[in-house]
Amino acid sequence: MDVEPDKSVQKNYPVNYGFFESRPFFGQIFHSTHLRDGTPVCRSCERLQTRNEKYIDLGDQRTHCSDCISTGIFKYQNVESLSRLHRYIANDVEEGMCELIGQLWLKWCTTEGQFERRLKDYELYKITNGISVSAKNSYKNVKWAVDKYGLKATLDHMERWKALPQ
Repeated sequence: MDVEPDKSVQKNYPVNYGFFESRPFFGQIFHSTHLRDGTPVCRSCERLQTRNEKYIDLGDQRTHCSDCISTGIFKYQNVESLSRLHRYIANDVEEGMCELIGQLWLKWCTTEGQFERRLKDYELYKITNGISVSAKNSYKNVKWAVDKYGLKATLDHMERWKALPQ
């Protein structure tokens, strides 16, 4: 593998010890052991904390880099708190709806800087490709319902019947 790791993350691991990982949206290449050694990882962009950057600990086992905090995009990753008001829906439907609402917002919002564009593209990529099979399926089911019936009709149906429309 012909890569140059990000030396600002490295904590004195020999180059031949383990494997390298990358965050291609942001060009960060790092040693795989950093995923297990306590190096802080941003909850939004998934970049590892570098020596020269401060990460903000939100106090609930979530950390964010200053770039993500300043963009505000990370807030729509946490859109689940809005749907917690509607405890009548199943967790997988809630997860899918949160992903869909996040996607709609990301498509709507404008970005100015290069980092914001990369973060927006990365968040959209995570939504449409799914972090897990269950998250991807939840998103696809909710998207199908919203595409067929519209957002308001889908939400109204979910409130009344506690399930997605068929």
